[in-house]
Amino acid sequence: MAMQKMAQSLALRKYRKRAEKQARSLDFSAHLEGVERVLVCLPEAAEEYARILPALAGIRKAFPRAHVTLLQSSAIPVSTEMVRGFQLVAWGAADLDRLGGPGVLFRRRLFAESFGLALDLNQEPRFFTLAVMMESGAPVRAGYAGSMRDELYTFLVRPGTQNAVQALQTLLTYLGQPESERWR
Repeated sequence: MAMQKMAQSLALRKYRKRAEKQARSLDFSAHLEGVERVLVCLPEAAEEYARILPALAGIRKAFPRAHVTLLQSSAIPVSTEMVRGFQLVAWGAADLDRLGGPGVLFRRRLFAESFGLALDLNQEPRFFTLAVMMESGAPVRAGYAGSMRDELYTFLVRPGTQNAVQALQTLLTYLGQPESERWR
């Protein structure tokens, strides 16, 4: 376990360097307007699922023409109603590499095409999801603020917000508006 933590620490250092190299300023309106593929990392804790249902509806509404992939732990059963209209990719222990991140075969399967937007719906940071978000290559990575994410993600929502899911949806709506309409 100690070796895995040390290896994860080295991987996080690599992800921080990658995040530093990527441009911090993008024209998000133009970028999100053309997003064809969206990756949504569902929570790795079953108790967090009730709060994400409105977010999934908001994602579908915000990106009606995009191919949306939901990434979910196979240890957590999800209802078919919840995933209707999305591609569901389940991951399990066999998909992990020795660091606890996504293994080579899993990465090939998930990242056959690039994503324009990656969303992390976990309230608490999880190494597997952090690794997937960074490996996705998405120029826009959004999720809840917290340790490690502050350095790696391009947009953060504070978990202390009264309704963090609504805040995330508002952020997506805001980013999808043309620059001239944002300040009205």
